[in-house]
Order: sequence, then C-alpha cells, then structure tokens
Amino acid sequence: MADLHALQTLNMAAVLVDGTDNVVLANRLFVQHVGMPDEMIVGRSLSDVMESAQVRTERLPREVYRLKQNEGFRCFRLDRYQDRSPQLVILRDVTEETSALEDVRAQYELRDKLLMDGKIGTWQYDPDTDIYVFSHELSLGHEGIVDPVPTSLLLLLQHPDDQEKDAAIRRRITTEGGTAQEEIRYLEADGSWTHLLVHYRAGQRTPSGRYRMFGISQDVTAVARARDGANRNSRRLEFALNAAQSVVFEYRYDSKSFSTSGSLSNFLGPDMHAGVIEDPFSFVDTADRARVREMVINAPAHQGPVTIEIRTAASLGSVWVRLYYDVQKTDSDGKPELGVGLLLNIDEQKKQEIALSEAQREAEFANRTKTEFLANMSHELRTPLNAVLGFSEMISLCVFGPIGEKYLEYAHDIHASGQHLLNLVNDVLDLSKLEAGKLELHESEINIVHLVDECVTLVRSHADEVQVTLDIDVPADFPHLLADERSVKQVLLNLLSNAVKFTRDHGQVSVLARIDRTGGISLSVSDNGIGMSPAEIEVALSPFGQVNSQISRKNQGTGLGLPICKSLMELHDGCLEIVSKPDIGTTLTACFPASRLVPRASRRLNAGA
Repeated sequence: MADLHALQTLNMAAVLVDGTDNVVLANRLFVQHVGMPDEMIVGRSLSDVMESAQVRTERLPREVYRLKQNEGFRCFRLDRYQDRSPQLVILRDVTEETSALEDVRAQYELRDKLLMDGKIGTWQYDPDTDIYVFSHELSLGHEGIVDPVPTSLLLLLQHPDDQEKDAAIRRRITTEGGTAQEEIRYLEADGSWTHLLVHYRAGQRTPSGRYRMFGISQDVTAVARARDGANRNSRRLEFALNAAQSVVFEYRYDSKSFSTSGSLSNFLGPDMHAGVIEDPFSFVDTADRARVREMVINAPAHQGPVTIEIRTAASLGSVWVRLYYDVQKTDSDGKPELGVGLLLNIDEQKKQEIALSEAQREAEFANRTKTEFLANMSHELRTPLNAVLGFSEMISLCVFGPIGEKYLEYAHDIHASGQHLLNLVNDVLDLSKLEAGKLELHESEINIVHLVDECVTLVRSHADEVQVTLDIDVPADFPHLLADERSVKQVLLNLLSNAVKFTRDHGQVSVLARIDRTGGISLSVSDNGIGMSPAEIEVALSPFGQVNSQISRKNQGTGLGLPICKSLMELHDGCLEIVSKPDIGTTLTACFPASRLVPRASRRLNAGA
C-alpha cells in the first residue's frame, strides 16, 4: 500500500513492473493515458498493455507509443528506473521530440529521393594529370568508356557551344580556387543532348600547387527543355504581339496599378514603355477615359470579357485602340483583385471604316438624289407626253376631218413613239418608287388562271408576228394568290414580253403555274431563245443593264424590266429566279411564299360574302 501511495503522488503517469515485466501497480495518470480500467492493466505485460492502447502507426522508435488523448493524439516513451524488482517505469510525453524526429526523417527521405530522381552524380578532376573521374550516375549511357576520363575525351562529349565556358571555369578554379555553377550539355549514347547543372568547387592543392576540382552534376534536361520551350513560346508571343501592334497588360485593383508585358511605344508613343504606369488611364483620350474607368470597375458584373474601342491621348497621336478586358482573379468575397487585357492597334482599320462609312453616306445621298431626280423628271415628262399621245391619236382618227395618207402615217409613228417613250418613263418612275420605298401594295385575292390568260392575250399578237408559239400550263382549279394584282400582272407581262422578244422565229414560250416544295406559288416563263451566261444574268438584273446581243439591240428598252420584277417580288416577300444557258434558253420564275396562297375554304367564304 505504501508503494501505491507513493506512486499516486507522482505528477506523471507511472507503473511498477516485476521481473517478468508484468504490471504490479499503476497510478491514476497512467490509467487515464492508456484508457483502460485498473483491473485490465495489473497482471498483464507492460508491452501488451501499451500495444493494446496504442493508435497504430509506423516507424515509431522502440518503446514509444502513440495514444489517443482528450486533446488529440500524443506520443509517450517508457523510461525505466532502477534494476531491482519491482522496477519503476515512467510514461513520458515525447510528442514534440517524436514530431521533430519525423520531420528530420522526412527531410532525409526527400533528399534521398531527390538524389535518386534527379540523376545526381559526383566527379573530381586532377589538373596535374588532366584526368576526370566520374561516378556511375554520370555515364550517360557510355559505359564502355574507360575510367578515368581524360579531358580530350570529355570534349568529344560536350556540346561545342559549352566547351569554352567549361574550360574557362576549369582554368579559374584550378588556379584561383573558389566555386562556380554552369549548365553544360553532354552527348548521350542515343545521340540526344543531356543538360547537366554542374557545381564546381576547389579542393586540396596538388604537388604542382594547383587546386584539385570536384563537384556535383545534376540532370536538368526536362527543366531545360521546358524552359527553352517556354522561351520559344514567349518569343513567338512577343513577335505576334509586335506584328499585330498589340500588348498584354495587367490591372491590380488593390494598388490601382497598370503594368504591361511589352512596350507600348510601338503605337502609343515613345514615353510608354513596359513596366508599371503610375496613372493607369493616362494613355486614354480624355473623352474616352470615363468609359474605360467604368469598364474596369464594372468588369466583374459582365461575367466575361468585354471589348470597347477607344482613342489614345492627343499627346500620343490619338490612335484608335481596341481594348479587350477580363477579370482573372477575385478574393473570397468575389471582389476583383487582378484584371488582364489586350490593347490592339486598330488605327488603320478604324480610319478605313470611317472613310468607308463616309463614302457610303455620300453614295446613299447621291443615290437618293438620283432617285428623286428621276421621279421628278418622270412626272414632268408624263404631262407633255400625254398631250403628244392625245393629239396624235386625234389626228390618227381624223377627228376634225380627213387628212393625207402621209400625214396619217406620220401621226401613227408619233403615237407609237410617244407610247414607247411613256413606257420608258413609267419604268423609270416605278424603279424610283421602289428604290425610295414609296411603292405601296394594294393586296387582293387574284385568280391566277384569269391573270395568265389576260397577260398571254396581250402578248399574243406580237408572238404571232414573230411566229413564236405560246403554251399555257395552268390547272383550272389552281389556288388563288393574295398579292397586288397590278404588280403581279406587270411581272408576268414583263417575263412574257422578254421571252417573246428574245426567242427566234418559230420558237416556243411556255407559262407554267405550280405549288413548289415549300407550299408557295411559282409562276414560270420558259423560252428556247438566245439564253444568257452567268455574267449576262448579273448584267440583266442590274438597273439599266442590257445584255449586248443582236436581238437586244433590235429591241431597245431601258433595261429596267427585270430589276423592277425582282424588286416587286421582294416587296411580296418572294424572289425572282433565273436559270439560263446560252443558245438553249431561259426560265424565269416568280416565287411567292406559302403565306400568300389562299386556301380553297377561304375562297368559298369570300365568294359567299
């Protein structure tokens, strides 16, 4: 009992063990540390008790155990006192010492791993014999080379560009002593170049008074190749940026600093060099500075890159620049920390855009002026033309009495010429209205069968004169069309007149009405006349353009027929298609969208109304 009382008074965990290392007594602190009741401890081997209580771990020193405590895990060592039985054993907390030992062991393991993975070897050099001795790690696959290695043989393995700097270091250190470090390339057995980071150090003096040299060489090929690749990419980027007259920049929100990766002087002036610029927006024109500040401040709200076009300050020549910007880094609260952007010189492009825009405005003004002039002129010409037509018709009809045959013939010629001139004026007026957007559509339900019959009747006499056959292929129950009847009639008459005009004697012109694959209505006029090449089609569709042919020269016109037809079809949300081959013929198709087809049910309702 006296032993137990003495043991309990100790301010540390302790036990008494007998000669066989079995626990005789244990105090309260020991019981608490091992986390076992007293009856499970007394009578058992101390090592069994500790191993049962220990949280398993590896590589702990002998008689050091890791136990779970209230505050976490602690390491304890068994310290034994007195050789006689019973023996006092103290459970001493060695957590800090164990942790330090683990750190030292980890450092040694890391060193060993680096030595192994880094392909590090040692060497020494004797200047008196001019001989190198290398460890086996530096054989570079040349195991057949004898050891030691004379300098003359080593030079055969060194890269030609590195031989002089290695020789210079060798001369200096063997003469003066000291240390050095250099990257040297050596030829491997497979023909590739290995980069070795060589550490040189002077050793003891030789009998001649010079210093021996020894050192460590580490294979840094992977690092060197990555570095060289990065340098090449950097040079490519620099070249690309310079070629494009652009520069990458960073903006730090905490310091409000603006730094560039390259020189801004190429296009922002000689005073704008690479580095940190105190006023980050000093290169921006005062008129655009507020926009740039707002863009930078509000960049996080855009949730992606933003682009604006700005001008540089007047002192820098007021160059146009396109600014790309994005926030690349934010803090834990989402506030911006770093923004990255690109400045691209677009001065020439912008000047061209401005010049083009100005030229376009001038062209639009000239075109509008031309359109207004043609419209006004056409209106002015129609008044006297109507008088010419009216009076020539009265003369032709001999309203006020008979006249001579020659005068009657002249009256007919005057009327025909006036009618032709009036048609030309009407074409110009129609085109002017179309270009000015002033031609209004008066839509109604059109019976295509009746419309085709009317148009064919109007051109039949001319077709008979030139011996051209007219063929009509329109189903009797063909759907009706919702459109401007005057415009559709003008389009179809124009297509028929052209087909008859450009078809040789004894030719054929066909009119076809069909529902196309989109559900729309197609009116086609085909002929086997002179045809057109793709270039001639382009000319025929241009205002006042006429294909240069013998037949077209015989039938003079304004060259406005097809352009007017094309514009009228586009006004109906349709199109005019042309398929033509020289000496084979032409097919012109007026295509109306499906929305303009009138269903039969609607036709019956309209008829009933």
